[in-house]
Amino acid sequence: MTANNVKLPLAFLFFLGVFTFGCARTDTSNQTSGNTNAPAQPVANSTGSTSQVPANGVTAPAPANPNVPAPEPTIVNKAENAPTATIRASNVNATAGREFTLEIELESKADISVMVFSLDFDPNVFTYVSSKISPGTPQSAVLTVNAEQTAAGKFGAMLDSSEAFAGSKKPIMTVVFRVAPGTAAGDRQISFSSKPARQSVSSIKTELVNTIFESATVRVGTPR
Repeated sequence: MTANNVKLPLAFLFFLGVFTFGCARTDTSNQTSGNTNAPAQPVANSTGSTSQVPANGVTAPAPANPNVPAPEPTIVNKAENAPTATIRASNVNATAGREFTLEIELESKADISVMVFSLDFDPNVFTYVSSKISPGTPQSAVLTVNAEQTAAGKFGAMLDSSEAFAGSKKPIMTVVFRVAPGTAAGDRQISFSSKPARQSVSSIKTELVNTIFESATVRVGTPR
């Protein structure tokens, strides 16, 4: 086992018992087992608490005129759960009967070390081919995938590292698909989900990071 395969003990314990991969593929420079575990799903696309208690803890008095609406209460900790990371599948052009590469990138204000997510796609249109870690990710980064359900249009992935992934907008992995021959021209979606791998993003301190997941539009054209 090389140094690149050593993960943080806390990160390993943090993900123990939730995320299991039955069948794994790894980046050729980082080998790992097929069974990996992930933490409970963080809340994505959250805009914060919706508590109706004013910030000072005192309820606003009702106005003297009953026809005048009561003042809106202050929302406590409005930005407390604001997303600090985005995992994005980039839009891409594809051609019926040919392969294309879907790029997934991370943009974050946190020191992220573990990412777990799934991709949903139409199995009548797309066939999963392969996946790998993008260049520029930490040397210790490992990619583990669950490709057992790709025939049903579901693909799971986990990237983890003992070092933080770069916070600026940067590719973290690529997934290669093949478009079925004879597919009609038009836009198709590849979206994020929590099956088979439950969405979860964690910092290097094993703290959950509130994350937005942005799906990709694949514009399929016909061969010339």
